[in-house]
Amino acid sequence: MQNYQNLLKDILEHGHDHTDRTGAGRRSIFGTQLRFDLSDGTFPLETTRFISEKVMIAETLMFIGGHTNKEFLNNHGVKIWDPWAINDQTVVNYVDKLVQAGFVKPEAAPFMVENFNPESIGEIGPMYGFLWRNWPTLAQNIHREAIIRKVSDLPSDFVSSLTKVYNDLTEEAKKETTLEDFLLIHYYSSVDQLNELVLNLKNDPFSSRHVVTAFNPEYTPVPGFTPDENILIGKGCLMPCHFAFQCFVLPPKTQDGKLRLSLMWNQRSVDAAVGLPYNIASYALLLKLLAHCTDMEAHELVFSGGDTHLYLPHIETAKEQMNREPLPLPTLWLNPDKKDLFAFTFDDIKVIGYQHHPKLKYDIFV
Repeated sequence: MQNYQNLLKDILEHGHDHTDRTGAGRRSIFGTQLRFDLSDGTFPLETTRFISEKVMIAETLMFIGGHTNKEFLNNHGVKIWDPWAINDQTVVNYVDKLVQAGFVKPEAAPFMVENFNPESIGEIGPMYGFLWRNWPTLAQNIHREAIIRKVSDLPSDFVSSLTKVYNDLTEEAKKETTLEDFLLIHYYSSVDQLNELVLNLKNDPFSSRHVVTAFNPEYTPVPGFTPDENILIGKGCLMPCHFAFQCFVLPPKTQDGKLRLSLMWNQRSVDAAVGLPYNIASYALLLKLLAHCTDMEAHELVFSGGDTHLYLPHIETAKEQMNREPLPLPTLWLNPDKKDLFAFTFDDIKVIGYQHHPKLKYDIFV
């Protein structure tokens, strides 16, 4: 991954130093691109420092599952989203701000705090996977004749959870709708972009419409509120950094070969030292999974970055990393018996032969 090393060098030598939201300061360049060839079977997990495969796999599965609570990650021993999630102190701080601004009377504050929904603890808001799987739609009435999907087209995790809901309905309620109609109507109450992507890759591979977005302006955080406070008011804890990705299919390389699947993701802002190596590995995993589940070959992964930066306190450590020699890349094992993207678990994914230089300490700026 010499191209990643070259990117660090480019930022260090040509970046612009400026202040930023976190107060740490950044050195940034704008408009970058990295390309990774996955056709040789290698997996682009950065080798010049240790990157946790457990963290990378767990976060990717979190996004694929559409989860919005850090509990999913915590169950795998991963805490990368903890600093941004709602905690026990969040609602107290938020209500205090409302009181100080004159929006809430002091005597009403204790009631608001006491009636806070404890199930919100750990939430990160409508981020990434939520919008991949549950994009809100304004359509209130779905015409039955316009529905083009069958129950067999629906994602397995959705069918499983909604079938449980249907089975818990009263017998009177079940008379109003069949399980099939119940599933289809609920499926069309939002947009499952990721499931639609899988279906369209299978049915119309050479389309130019294989796009999934995680940017919804309605959920843009409000300035002046902390990430966890923004979640309380219905926003995301952050504006999504990697905000969209697109897939592209090439014909087989040989007459009896498979279609070749590429993926490009777009990132408005990226911490090149801490976040980017995980982003590269996570989207490489997503590409490998999509190819595996659509019977294609993973071909090329492309990163397209906007504000690509090093935080100023990271610069000296990044110089050390930049001078390390990249090691041979590992490979990725996916359970060959599974072809359902939404059924993959942690045990179905393994990184094989990962070699890396010693760990480097990079602080996280929230």
